[in-house]
Amino acid sequence: VIAFAATENETNCKSGAGVVYGFVAYNNSATVAYLTLYENTASTVCGTGEVETHLIPASTSGAGFVVNFAMPTAFATGISYCITTGIGGTGAVAANSGSATLYYR
Repeated sequence: VIAFAATENETNCKSGAGVVYGFVAYNNSATVAYLTLYENTASTVCGTGEVETHLIPASTSGAGFVVNFAMPTAFATGISYCITTGIGGTGAVAANSGSATLYYR
């Protein structure tokens, strides 16, 4: 589980080939957040080369979702993600405004 930091939350999960099975994301902020997946071998530069982006709903009383991929999403070189306020993969979220867990292997 990763609690949102006051950044774009650049995170490298795996530095080699792998698959993403799904994720859980929650947001207790009044601002929409986005979880964007990237295919990279190290921490990514948010906003560059997105594979897919998912909106994390905004609600000061808490909102979120669970995504389970029926067919896991394959990444050939590595798995990274960012959590941002902009759909383009940029914009720092507020500290402790949510959390995310990515399920991968």
